[in-house]
Amino acid sequence: MCPLVSLKSNFEIEITAPTDAETIAENPGAYYGQKVTNYTAGGKTYRIFYVDTEGKFGDKNTIYLKADWTPNYTSLSTYTPSGTDLEIYKKLNPSWAAQRGSSTSSWNTNEEAAAWLCSPSKWTKYCDTSKANYAIGSPPVEMYVASYNQVPHEIGNNTLGATYRATSYPGYIYTVNGIQQNSGYSTNNNTLDYKGYNSMYCGISGNTGDHANSLASPSSSGPERICDVDHYWVALGDPSYENVTNVCPLVALKPGIGVELENEIEIADTETIAENPQNYYGKKISNYTAGGQTYRIFYVDKQNDFGDGANTVYLKADYNDNLQESLSANISSLTANDLAVYKRMNKSWTAQRGNSQSNWNDNEKAAALLSAPSQWTTYCDTTKANYAIGSPPVEMYVASYNQVSHSIGNYTLGATYGAATSYPGYIYTVNGTQQNSGRYTNSNTLDYTGYNSMYCGKNGSKGDYYWWLASPSASDSSRVCGVYGNNASLGTITYGDAYGVCPLVSLKSGIKLIITSE
Repeated sequence: MCPLVSLKSNFEIEITAPTDAETIAENPGAYYGQKVTNYTAGGKTYRIFYVDTEGKFGDKNTIYLKADWTPNYTSLSTYTPSGTDLEIYKKLNPSWAAQRGSSTSSWNTNEEAAAWLCSPSKWTKYCDTSKANYAIGSPPVEMYVASYNQVPHEIGNNTLGATYRATSYPGYIYTVNGIQQNSGYSTNNNTLDYKGYNSMYCGISGNTGDHANSLASPSSSGPERICDVDHYWVALGDPSYENVTNVCPLVALKPGIGVELENEIEIADTETIAENPQNYYGKKISNYTAGGQTYRIFYVDKQNDFGDGANTVYLKADYNDNLQESLSANISSLTANDLAVYKRMNKSWTAQRGNSQSNWNDNEKAAALLSAPSQWTTYCDTTKANYAIGSPPVEMYVASYNQVSHSIGNYTLGATYGAATSYPGYIYTVNGTQQNSGRYTNSNTLDYTGYNSMYCGKNGSKGDYYWWLASPSASDSSRVCGVYGNNASLGTITYGDAYGVCPLVSLKSGIKLIITSE
């Protein structure tokens, strides 16, 4: 029996197809380090390592995969290659090959050991011939630095180099940002990124450790020394090939072979998000990680309501137990831009109170600090963002919430200036009605499960997850608006208490967002 399904009108069908070299090459930061599910030769876990768009290594637009580090302690052998093995060795070490590739009889033992690592005939276990041209023992150093330099890094954000030199012995030396360290034979400690790209370049699972892996290239530091990645010192090094080490096989896929990813990736622009907020709000972004936070799509300002331009995308960081702040009422350090952002983010309050700074209550000053970009630069990647502030303002929070539907907490929220109530600041409404004099909403007003708990709660549950909103409350001169995770409501928090901040980021125009499934 083969059941037939009749889909409802307007139901969108998603089709997953293998990712090709061109797509990866356009956005290496999104794809490098992603786990591949359709290549498992030798029982290894493979990740996208490099796409050779220029044919530098002989096969233009080839996708190269690299196996994860595992404790596969290996004693390297020396080998004088011929035929295809020699051809591949030379292709993958082009600057060395230009000087030494044809003089096999004069090779030092390190050049022979690198040849063994770089010879496909020695690594057939890792070559699925239906999908791959060949596999070798580890990446060559020139490809390693080419891959590393193609993508940004939160740590180890250096430009690496690997060049041929024969001052001591024929082989490679390293540079970091164009400068030789340690005579070029090794880099300084903590040069590399051991966390990003699923620790593909160094480390394991985001940690350093007492291990290393070889690179398939000779070092210039001695006749027995090869290049390697040292996971303990987080550096490129030059050990003796005779040391027991580890290998991370490199695979060159055949032309036309795409990769299937464990985590689906989508690249979205502002217009697409604005047209379909339901599909995008709450989605995790992989290409914005400033301050080490996890960010989600929070709001698209279609009509320039908040002054950063029509269709500005705002990201919000997840609630983080380790990111708690008590607010101050001292605003002497704030800049003119800080105050301008505060006023744009709190329009209805600004219309009544924006120009009377000398009369502001402490809660209005505390909210100003939350809204001041100069105070939250840790969370602003200036290549992608206009600014970051400590938390969303309440007017943006309710605007975002009301743009999408909710399985629970399916209410229309409101936040309006309510000076006549008690103090200058905001009051809340739910479906147009004030609850509790507008100072806080009833329990279970908010959606704490949908949109990856972006609006309230954490991991789909309620709990002691309280966080500020960057707006003064009308309930008291000391109270700022906030989200209560314990009972899923909007409330007020005394500004001197320590509660969560969830930084809000205003993205620059034209920045595309890379969305990775969770």
